[in-house]
Amino acid sequence: MGSHYKGHEYVVYVGTYTDKNDPDDPATKSEGIYAFKTDSLTGAFTPVSVTSNIKNPTFITIDDNQDYLYSVTETGMEPDNSEGNIYAYKIDKQTARLDLVNVQPTNGLGPCYISINSKEPKCVVVANYGSGSVALFPVSDNGSVGNMIGFNSHAGSSVNQERQEAPHAHFADYFILGKDETYVFSADLGTDKLYIYKIKSNSLQLSLTREIKLHDGAGPRHLTYDDSKKYIYLLNELDSTVTVFDWDNNMEIIQTVTSLPNGYSEESFAADIHISPSGKFLLATNRGHDSIAVFAIDQSNGQINIVGHTPTQGEHPRNFAMIQGAKNDTSLVFAANQDSNNIVTFELNETSGELTPNGQIVSVPAPVCIKPLHASGLYNIY
Repeated sequence: MGSHYKGHEYVVYVGTYTDKNDPDDPATKSEGIYAFKTDSLTGAFTPVSVTSNIKNPTFITIDDNQDYLYSVTETGMEPDNSEGNIYAYKIDKQTARLDLVNVQPTNGLGPCYISINSKEPKCVVVANYGSGSVALFPVSDNGSVGNMIGFNSHAGSSVNQERQEAPHAHFADYFILGKDETYVFSADLGTDKLYIYKIKSNSLQLSLTREIKLHDGAGPRHLTYDDSKKYIYLLNELDSTVTVFDWDNNMEIIQTVTSLPNGYSEESFAADIHISPSGKFLLATNRGHDSIAVFAIDQSNGQINIVGHTPTQGEHPRNFAMIQGAKNDTSLVFAANQDSNNIVTFELNETSGELTPNGQIVSVPAPVCIKPLHASGLYNIY
């Protein structure tokens, strides 16, 4: 890669499904966590390394210093009495390879989300989808994950008898307002609720402060928030809607909008949601319609308006990631098409909201989670 890319280099880690108990499933061809290098000009992916000997590393998180990577293993849903685990890895800054530090059980089944708070005291929080719980773990200076220190089981069910027969925590991530205001949001697809926990700095317990009930059959899955931390955008998987909350106004719901085109009636399930680097646009993936919805964010009131839908050039777009592009007023979007085994790069025009594929596609078996790291001259893989 030429020197004219200096400062535009990224390392991208991709979590996958490795085992779907089906010999014909592409997931059975995945070896684990894939590392690529890319740049913010072309968005082309070049393979760097693969970390194997981990089953279903479907969601990963990385500390602020880019020293450690943490992955859940989405296991424990099978009848083999297994449970979910957290795998902690040290990132080799020379090669972007991952070296195993330790493994810690998540105290639940089918963990599908993990997030780190890199500020002291360092902790990771996990959502156990299968058993409908949230768990909190300390992280030590050597990157290892300690024994669980906080836990809460969700309770209840909702109207969709297939998917909402029990709690299914799908998301657990930090919302940090200040030193003594560290919260964890957990979206539960099974109970149609958003749970808000406060982490008390002295005890590091997960203290449930609020449960917010969504409309029946919503299936809350992932959320994001704006830089001012005033507006919360919750993506609902089952009915493909975005619910907008006003944090400063006691989490009042100010809007609910579909992520699908008007009149679309085929089966589709929303997956992931992020705000663009400029803060002007909100993007969400639709599995079934196989598209990314782009919304413009009204900076005056946080409300969103649909700009358009772009096909993801693949099937079942799961998670996606965005980085600031090297070109003026452009961001790059990397979308993981789980069922067509590829990651597709798009350019987002940060003025118009137009989203277009830029021609870069890379094959990855059953990709689920994408985490780009700004390489900032650290790695010698370029």
